[in-house]
Parts: sequence; structure tokens; C-alpha cells
Amino acid sequence: MVELLFARLPHTMRVRAISRLARFVTTNTLPSVTQEAAILCNAAGWADPATAAAQLLAPLLEQLEAELPGLERLSLNSNSSAEVSKV
Repeated sequence: MVELLFARLPHTMRVRAISRLARFVTTNTLPSVTQEAAILCNAAGWADPATAAAQLLAPLLEQLEAELPGLERLSLNSNSSAEVSKV
């Protein structure tokens, strides 16, 4: 249902809503609402994949890279999943 709410917004409002969601997700740490935040992020990605990737995915991956030491040593292009599972 949330996907439809994002999808039915006019493009400019959808971009603004995704931007505000991205700002909320990247600046707040609220462990009690992780499932709800995930639902909102999923809905944003479903409704506008390009905007969600730029506004949500890229900043979240940058934060993850900054917080996980040694992540740059991982070869995510390899076919072996053993390297990824050691993180």
C-alpha cells in the first residue's frame, strides 16, 4: 500500500518525499523502527528506483563503508561469497 502512495505522487513531490525519507534514515538512529523504515525505503525504491538509488542507496552505502573497517579490501566483484560472509 505504501508503494502506491509513493507511486501516485506527482514526480516533484515524490522526489521531495524520497529526499526527506533519505535525510531521516541517514541522520537518525532509531532501532525500534527499523522495520518501518525498511518498508518506507522499499516503497520509495519501488516507486522511483533512480531517485531512490541516488538519494537513499548511495548515501547509505557510503555510511556503511565509512563505519565498517576493512570493507575496502573486499572484492565484491568476485564470484566467491566466502569473502563477503567474513565481514
